[in-house]
Amino acid sequence: MKIIILLFSVLLLAQGFSQDQLFKTDSTKLEVKILEINPTEIKYKLFNYEDSPKITVLKSEVAVIIFKNGVREVISPFIKQTEAVKGASVNAPNNDTLWKKREEAQLKYQENKKAELEMVLSTKNLIGLNLFELLNCCVGITYMRELAHHHLNICVPINIGFTAPTVNNLMVPTVIHNKYSDIQDYTYSNKTIEVGLGINFQTSSSTSTTYFVGPLVNFGQYVGSFSGSRYGSYGLAVNRYDFTMNRWSIMINNGFLFRPSKNFNIMVNVAVGERIDTYLQNDPIHYNNSKDYTIPFALKFGICMGYKF
Repeated sequence: MKIIILLFSVLLLAQGFSQDQLFKTDSTKLEVKILEINPTEIKYKLFNYEDSPKITVLKSEVAVIIFKNGVREVISPFIKQTEAVKGASVNAPNNDTLWKKREEAQLKYQENKKAELEMVLSTKNLIGLNLFELLNCCVGITYMRELAHHHLNICVPINIGFTAPTVNNLMVPTVIHNKYSDIQDYTYSNKTIEVGLGINFQTSSSTSTTYFVGPLVNFGQYVGSFSGSRYGSYGLAVNRYDFTMNRWSIMINNGFLFRPSKNFNIMVNVAVGERIDTYLQNDPIHYNNSKDYTIPFALKFGICMGYKF
């Protein structure tokens, strides 16, 4: 009787080591029969299911395989990297071990991201070139300073024209609509200077990209010329007049600040509002005592790339 019991125990023990064990990255343990391992997939059958169909799983979903002969093979590169860092050998993991490894890796990842963000946010001053103003035939330099733990920023754009501002001339129809059509060929020959001051609220101080919004006050001086007749559109005498104009704009500015690295930032913004034009010389709006249909609309675009320090 004792001999029978002993033989039965040996058979059970042999049965216990006759299957492969597959541990998935979600801590699931399966008793299987490994059929094939290729560069991307693992194919197996369930051990306790004699008529089990062939099951295919991606290698990225498998952490470790323990074969029936006791050989262990680490499948997931993530587990390999963790073990290589710790300098430890891979043992047969259980659920607690796998969860612990995942928690430690997640914690390390979060610490690395936090350190990277702190490095990116360590610089608060930006000096950049406004690429959109180059399209407007102006040299645009923008200074920005982040304040209040990156919850606010102060922005000072400065633009100096070197020839006729293309974009401003395209928007001339929004500047002057003279009632009697006795004003023609209204053209800006130069934007002498333009300076602004904006205070913006930043919605996020814990990410490398933030949306901002706030007021922007802008002052610019323009010079240009127009053609006009003192006798209206039916007059014969048409003269060319040069004008000098000061423009105040009060706008709402909004956009995005991108911080891809510690020393390089990108700012994209759009500002809309109203303007007040004051002519210091040869006012075309009230030329010939005619009423105008001026649209007091102000619009500004900015694409600024620059050095952060």
